Formats: sequence, structure tokens, C-alpha cells
Amino acid sequence: MRNLSFVVLVLGLLLVFGGVSLFVAANGPRDRAYTFSLPSQANRYQRIQVSILTAGSIEVTYQSDYVITVWVMTEAQHAQFLQTGQAQGLGQDTGTSGRLTTALPSGGTYFVEIGHGSGYETTAETGVVRLSLSGLDPTLSVGGLGCVVGGTILAVVGFLYRGVAKKREATMSPFYGPGGVGAAGYPGTQYPWPGAAVAPPPGIGVPSTGTILLTLENPTSAEETVRILIDDSEVAKLTIPAGATQRASLPIGISPGPATPTSLEAVTAGGKRLQQSVILVPGGAVPVSLRLK
Repeated sequence: MRNLSFVVLVLGLLLVFGGVSLFVAANGPRDRAYTFSLPSQANRYQRIQVSILTAGSIEVTYQSDYVITVWVMTEAQHAQFLQTGQAQGLGQDTGTSGRLTTALPSGGTYFVEIGHGSGYETTAETGVVRLSLSGLDPTLSVGGLGCVVGGTILAVVGFLYRGVAKKREATMSPFYGPGGVGAAGYPGTQYPWPGAAVAPPPGIGVPSTGTILLTLENPTSAEETVRILIDDSEVAKLTIPAGATQRASLPIGISPGPATPTSLEAVTAGGKRLQQSVILVPGGAVPVSLRLK
């Protein structure tokens, strides 16, 4: 759970940073290039539509094989142009090539209209128009806002669940951690007491658990593999390097009632046995130290 919350937290932060980047890009200049082709007929035009959320500016750079006229219009001016055929705009330029820079007073929709130049109404014309647009881009802004909001939610969820995971770990036994793995300082493979998960016959109390905290010291000059037996049943196997000490946490299933001795044995690969009797109580932990000689 803790690892998953960390992944969610990092993903949320990445989305937030990505959203901020989109906001920065949305407010910067954006360059676009278009080709146009005007047929050899009068009153034929091509238009380019752009939208922004805030005031900005547009720079139109054009090049044509013959003279053309370029207008920058507001949405209202463009609607009037379609009705009357009279072109009026925020800016206008005529020529075979040139540059037209126009301030856009507010957010909204604007049109770049391209038409024949005077005297070339019946001449087919082709060329290239490049736009450099500044002002808050609606598409990038919406994408950036979505990333920031979604990333913030994920980051908050990941942070909160990370705190919950830490609290859960802090309340667990310091000797027997989650998933059957001993806590730090007590390595080794642990196995549950055989039969502990099986429901007891009627009339017998539900088993509880006691814990043996085993410390095995190997003072010899050779590595030893030791089997751990509880009441003649193997519950763990430890490999102890020469001159080292190995620890293991062994949960043992016991039944409520009067405490009874439990037989703990450590058997080496050579057959040497170290034995000790341990009395366990439900919920208790008993330290046991054995030294291989």
C-alpha cells in the first residue's frame, strides 16, 4: 500500500508539472504555416480561423506569386463581410509578400482572410501564409487545467494514503512484520505453526500465537545450515556464515489455557542438536539464544 501511494503521489506531481508547462506554452507565441490557392474568379477568398482566451496579437507573413490582400478581422467584422462583401478589419496589407502585425484587443475568435489583389481578380494565385499568434490558447489552457486539477487530486490522495500506510506499519509487531516477514534485526524465513490456520475440533479453544525470538551464534570457522524444529516439526531453516549471528522471529500457534512447555531444537547439517524448552503464553514473546559449538 505504501509503494502504491508513492507511485500515485509521483504521478500526481508529474501531472501538475505537465499542466504548468501547458499553461506556459498556452500563453506563449505559437507559429503556424498554411498554403492557399485562389481560383481565377472574382470574390473568391480563403480564411483561417484562430481563437484565444485573452488579448494578444497576430503577425501574418505572406508570400504569393501575384498580388493578394490580407485582412485580420474580428468575428463581428467577418460576419458583416459575409453579408455585404465589404471587407473591413483590424489590419490589412496588400502585395506579393509582406508582414502584417495586428493587436487583438480581447479574447475571442478572429479570422485571417486572403483574397485577390486589385487587378488580379481573374488570376489564379497560390502562396504561403505563416501566423505567429500570442494570447492564451484555449486548447492548451484546458489541457493544462485538467492536468493540474487531476494531478493535484492524485498527489493529495497519494500523500494521505502514504501517511495511513506509515501509521499501519507503526502499529504492527516490531518482531513479526506484514506478510510473514520478520522485522529488521530478525532476518530469516519464518513459517506459521503447522495447523494454526485449521479450525480446531469442537470443544477445543481457538489457538492463539506466541513468539520465539531466536538468536543463533556460529563461532566456528565454517558456514552452518541449521534446521529449526518445534516439537519435532521443522518450521525454519537458517544459513549462518562463519563467525556470524543470525536472528529469526518464530510465531507459534498455542491454545489458551495453562502454559505448557514447547520443545525448540536447532539441528546442524552434521547432526548436532541444540535443544531448549520454552514456555509460551498467548501474545507473548520469549527470547532464546543458542550457540553452535
